[in-house]
Amino acid sequence: MSLYQINHDINRKLWCGPGAIALVTGLPTSLIYAHADAERRSRGGKRGVQGMYNSELWAVLRACGFRVTEVYNSRGEQPTLKQFARDKASLFAARPIIVHVGDHYGVLIGRRYADNQTRDPIYVGDCTYLRSRVCAAWAVERIGKPLPAPEKPAPKPRDTTSARARSKAQALAKKHGIEIEREAKDAFWVTCPALADDDPLEGSHFAFDWVEILRKVEAYVEHLTNGYLEAVTAPPAPPPPACPATTAAAVAFVLEQDGAQSPMDIACDLSIRYGVPVTEKQVRGAAISLIQRGAARWFRNKLKPTEAHA
Repeated sequence: MSLYQINHDINRKLWCGPGAIALVTGLPTSLIYAHADAERRSRGGKRGVQGMYNSELWAVLRACGFRVTEVYNSRGEQPTLKQFARDKASLFAARPIIVHVGDHYGVLIGRRYADNQTRDPIYVGDCTYLRSRVCAAWAVERIGKPLPAPEKPAPKPRDTTSARARSKAQALAKKHGIEIEREAKDAFWVTCPALADDDPLEGSHFAFDWVEILRKVEAYVEHLTNGYLEAVTAPPAPPPPACPATTAAAVAFVLEQDGAQSPMDIACDLSIRYGVPVTEKQVRGAAISLIQRGAARWFRNKLKPTEAHA
């Protein structure tokens, strides 16, 4: 059994694994790459084959109708290719074997060596991998016809919804000063500096796709254009008038501002509205002083200012 001429019939770089398979099988590289890419996809790979694992090499050879037999495995100290060619010459005296040398695949037969770089056999002593270590070697035997080339999966349709959402979100964000920052591969942070003090999306800034980002951007735009910003930035209401410090004067002040009230209501009004901490008992004591001065009187359990002091 001799080596075949490599039939590289596709416009694609010839890597060492497919090259070694082509040398020992004679099959076109288009078929070899079709099986190699299908094997890579079955393992979850998304890109076409470049470098190959040993298990992928065996799987492609089986798909091409060949049996793979391991004829050497270092299992310890690995000889250089020069040592291997000298000491194990009987393994490839009359048949080709694929050798895994360093991170490269090549083919030995007799005193010749070939790979994807040489294309044609050369004298083994002229090989550039003589100092590289041999890990394993395999012989191949044809046992059947190659399987048909697997069909490539149909390309996934483009997600136009996400593309439109991205375009619209970026345009609105640029127009209204909204910031979209990528925090991770699929995580974004959406904020609006103009609404930082009263953020309507407080605690809800993260988005994980462009459709969600667009919803948040549109929410910010709505708040920026519907008067929300003017409402949250309106000047504060004027503070209540100053309240006298003494309890009696403070009670008289509340009666003058709000009219007749019960002692409990006056105490609450002073404590909450004006910040004067008084109790109902203190209000009743102050009421006695006001009544004695003719400034207030009781009316249906409420303290009421007299007309002269109303």
